[in-house]
Amino acid sequence: MSLVNIRNTSGHEQVALVDGRQHVLAPGAERLIEERVAQEFVAQNPLVEIIKVEIGETSSYAAAQGDDLWIANFTGDPSEPDEVTVWIRDKQAHMDVPKQFPNPKKTPRFVTETLDRGMKEVRAGDGGIDALNLGQEHITIPPYSVKRLPKHIASWMLTRDGNSERHNTGKIGHGRPKPTYWPDAQWDFQDVRDFLEMHAPNADLGPTAAEYKKLEDVEKDNAKELLLRKLFFVFARPGRNLFNREQFNDFLKNKYKKSSAKKEDLEKLLDK
Repeated sequence: MSLVNIRNTSGHEQVALVDGRQHVLAPGAERLIEERVAQEFVAQNPLVEIIKVEIGETSSYAAAQGDDLWIANFTGDPSEPDEVTVWIRDKQAHMDVPKQFPNPKKTPRFVTETLDRGMKEVRAGDGGIDALNLGQEHITIPPYSVKRLPKHIASWMLTRDGNSERHNTGKIGHGRPKPTYWPDAQWDFQDVRDFLEMHAPNADLGPTAAEYKKLEDVEKDNAKELLLRKLFFVFARPGRNLFNREQFNDFLKNKYKKSSAKKEDLEKLLDK
C-alpha cells in the first residue's frame, strides 16, 4: 500500500467519500493515507494537496553542523502490534490496572514539534532597547525518514517525546542515515526480499517468488513497498548490524548455490 501525506490548505473542514467511506480532514491538518484514497480526496477537494512520502529519506536541519544527532521517525512499523498495554493507576481501586491503547508506532505519521525561538534585544528607533519576538518554528520529521539536527534541538525533541503519556512515547529516537548501498523502489522484489532476509531472518518476508508472479501490478508494488518499510527500521536503528554489497553477494551465492536457478540468472542478480 503506497502512502502519501495530504494537507488541508483551507480554513475549513474537507470531506471526501471513497468507496462509501467518509474521510474528514480538519482545517490545516495533515494525514498519511493510501495513495489511491489521497488522489480521490484531492479530486473531490481541490484545496487538499498531496505530499509524497519517501521511504528512507535523509535530511538535515538548516543550521545543523558539528555536534549533531540523527533522529529517526519510528512510526509506521509494520512489525509492531496494533495495541500496547499500559498500566494505569486506578484511583478507586488504589492499584495499577492494565489498559489497552492504540500503538503509536503502528500507524505512520508526521512528528512535528513547535520550537519557541524566544526574544532578541534590538535597538529601538528612539535609541532605547526593545525586544523582538523571534516567533516559532515547526520542526517536522516525516515517517520513514531520519533528520540531522543540532544536538540541543534533537535532545529537546527526544525529551518532549519521552514526556508524552506513557502509551504515546517512542515515536522518535536516535537514528542514523541511510547507507549508500541499500534497497529502494528500483530494486527487483526478490532482491529486496533477499536483502531483508539477510538482515532479519525471522521477519515476515511476504509472498514467495512464485506467489509474487501471480499478483496484480498494484499488489506487487504494495508487497515491495512493505518490505522497504521493514528495511527502514533495520538501518535506522543504530544498534543493528548492517551488511554491505560484498556480504550480500556472498549471502546470495550461498543461498542459491543448491537451487535450480540458472547460473546466468544468479550472475545477473549479483550485478545489481
